Amino acid sequence: MDVPYGIQFPVFGGTYADAYAAFQSWLDGGNPPTNYFSNQRFTGAEFREGVYGCSVTTAGVNPLVGNPQSLQYQQVQDGLDFSTPSLEADDTDWGLGGRIGHVQRAGRYGTQFDVRLSRSFRVAEGSRTLVTVDVPVSYQTVGGQKQWKGYVAVGAAIPVTQDIAISPRISYGFTEAPEQQIKGQVATASVAATAVKPNMLGRGSLTVGGMVGYSKVTHVEFAGRSLNTKTDNISFRGGLAGDWPLDAKLLGRAGSVRTSYAFTLLTGDNLYADKVHELTASVGVRSRGTELRNAFEMMRIGLIARFAHGSNAGHAFIGYRF
Repeated sequence: MDVPYGIQFPVFGGTYADAYAAFQSWLDGGNPPTNYFSNQRFTGAEFREGVYGCSVTTAGVNPLVGNPQSLQYQQVQDGLDFSTPSLEADDTDWGLGGRIGHVQRAGRYGTQFDVRLSRSFRVAEGSRTLVTVDVPVSYQTVGGQKQWKGYVAVGAAIPVTQDIAISPRISYGFTEAPEQQIKGQVATASVAATAVKPNMLGRGSLTVGGMVGYSKVTHVEFAGRSLNTKTDNISFRGGLAGDWPLDAKLLGRAGSVRTSYAFTLLTGDNLYADKVHELTASVGVRSRGTELRNAFEMMRIGLIARFAHGSNAGHAFIGYRF
């Protein structure tokens, strides 16, 4: 029996529905009639793992790992984020921020919505160590494919000197891409070091930082079935950023311009894009006061570009903190 694209199904008088039912039974671990798969050399579970593995190592489309739009990369990036101000952070009550952006990925365009809930507090009265709880959630639709992702992170900024801080961080995240029938969870742990030098760029400040981290896929489901395959990677990330105060007021408040460059290397299990270059440029408006004294912001507008092997991506955004 001939089927589209010249594929042959030796169904011996059966229908397309018979062939599909046998194939589905085989995927689910059953034993379809041998006249369908008389020369089969691997199981349905191995087939699913092979298809999923292709999305990790040979195509930049996996929502969990392997490309700059994945949950894994977002968690690694946020462990040392050069796109936000390198100013002294203060303790705050729970705050809510939102961001909307136009995204481009592999030649396709779409929209991304981000919501972030966060809180910062000192470990003790008079302590300079700042603990941050961070809960970002994103929804993206590109080329008709939807993806949800989010995670919970706990980190700390531990001052070593007036200009240098060490920042350990752990996070656990979840993502689901319905059209790809993939969902899963990723855990990360990292330690970053940053140095901020005021007035190194005229009136602007220079930030230099580096990070080492570990990420692990703890759970994967593909086509409704759990997979045994997992992905473990060690990440290295480094970069620099410059902040310049603006002479003119924006909405009656102080503003700043920020540019940054970062490079991320992921080692360990094979990934489609294990080297990512990241460039950002943005303008921010302070949420209080008229001087750039802290990291409180009301609004930020900017661009993010990521360049990786066969998986370039761009993001133009506007964000607001309530």
